[in-house]
Amino acid sequence: MLLQPILPLIKGSVVANAYLREKEWQTKRIRPFYGDKLPLLPVQQAPDVFFWGVIDWRFRIQRPQHLATGFSRRGYRVFYISTSFVNTDKPGFEVEKMDLSGHLWNVRIHLQGRPRIYAAPPDRQDFQRIRSSIVSLLEWSKSNEIVSIV
Repeated sequence: MLLQPILPLIKGSVVANAYLREKEWQTKRIRPFYGDKLPLLPVQQAPDVFFWGVIDWRFRIQRPQHLATGFSRRGYRVFYISTSFVNTDKPGFEVEKMDLSGHLWNVRIHLQGRPRIYAAPPDRQDFQRIRSSIVSLLEWSKSNEIVSIV
């Protein structure tokens, strides 16, 4: 909100790009913790693929996003777990549908403070919140078989 008036002055900067990515996410996200219904997923035909991202999906398109997209095009349900968190202390997650078939999902889990994953390991309380959020994601996906890619 504070950046809006100066966006033309900082156009193209890392700060401006991050702000615009977050703003775009806010318009597209599905927020089950606000009562929004989670979308129905296609029936699982093959193992679900969980990509544990090393960068946010929207930061820069690189090999992890290409691989995730390739798996989804071959009929796998793919969940790309983003390095960006939703700042709330309530366990859960947000999803963004990344393709028309509903096989590719960008997932941001809830974690208060939105810590940077490369700054320090999670403390015990954060670890429990992450775990609870992942449990919520697994309950929604109803995955019978999973391949995890880190």
